[in-house]
Amino acid sequence: MPEPTPGYITVAVERLPERVRTLSVSELASAANITRDTAKNFLTGQKCQTKKVRAICVTFGISLESLLSGVPQPTGEDELERVGEEWLLAEPLNDVMIATNDLRYRLYRLQHRHTPNRLGRGKKYDIDHLNPELREAWLPKLRRHAEVCLRVRHPRIPVHHSYFPVNRAETIWWVVDDWVPGKPLSEIVTTEDLSAKIPGYAWQLADGLAALHAVGIVRRDLSPDSIWVTDAGLLLTEFELAKLGQGAPTVSKHWPHNPYRAPEVNDGETEPSADVYSWAKLVTMLLLGDLPPASELKEAFGKSRVKNLPRDVRDLLISASAPRPSHRPRSFEAVTPVVAAWAKGFAS
Repeated sequence: MPEPTPGYITVAVERLPERVRTLSVSELASAANITRDTAKNFLTGQKCQTKKVRAICVTFGISLESLLSGVPQPTGEDELERVGEEWLLAEPLNDVMIATNDLRYRLYRLQHRHTPNRLGRGKKYDIDHLNPELREAWLPKLRRHAEVCLRVRHPRIPVHHSYFPVNRAETIWWVVDDWVPGKPLSEIVTTEDLSAKIPGYAWQLADGLAALHAVGIVRRDLSPDSIWVTDAGLLLTEFELAKLGQGAPTVSKHWPHNPYRAPEVNDGETEPSADVYSWAKLVTMLLLGDLPPASELKEAFGKSRVKNLPRDVRDLLISASAPRPSHRPRSFEAVTPVVAAWAKGFAS
């Protein structure tokens, strides 16, 4: 077996997916935009530049970590891309995502340069494609995530480390939080049966949102993509579009449709009841697997994934889903006692 060399890694060929393992050298080189020599070395388990292996993994949606088990690798930071002064890029977690207002980002697992066992969840933003006016508008939003995390110390809010640009033009920005293993709720709901966890999740979401409201923050654009599912429960993430305090509305008319967003948010009006609406829609989705019209909710809850859904919980979800803010609870003060009792009773 080849000896570890800084800047190079080898993969366990037998761990490659069949669709990659059976490619010819030419096919792999063309698909991943690498040289034939690199493709040959990769397919035969020889040393390859780390960045080339990452490129192959990204192309085919493979976890680099899964290919390295049992294979001696170099240690230290030489084989890892440096991210700012403190972090090293360990592994991409997804493909490039298109967020609200066409913002492009990608998630990474990072390793601290000076503390090897310390990991970070890095979000890399590329705003180079935006015109200068839009870039200026987005910079405060990047800082906003950090401000929210630093202002709220709560089990449902990530521990934030830093945000910073990595190029002179300030078009590439990193936002780094503490690393917590998990997956987005949007992925979990399609692959796992969550029926036994729904009451607890409903309580955790309400508890986290109430903690934001207690310091004057309204989340306002909540969705399953911005909720991280961990062994310890749920984390609220992606606070770039949260509203802090009583500042002027910062909503764009170009926000893409989000069925979990309260209708009044699109008109620039944001009060805590907007998050009550989003909470109700998310819990309804977990219970029903769908978001039926408000007029059909009562009948739909008869087919809930959670058997014997308490009547007070059902009625609360129906009122909190009301399109008009005046018809729903104004805050989580009316929500948390009902949901806490439901979660406690379900678990006992």
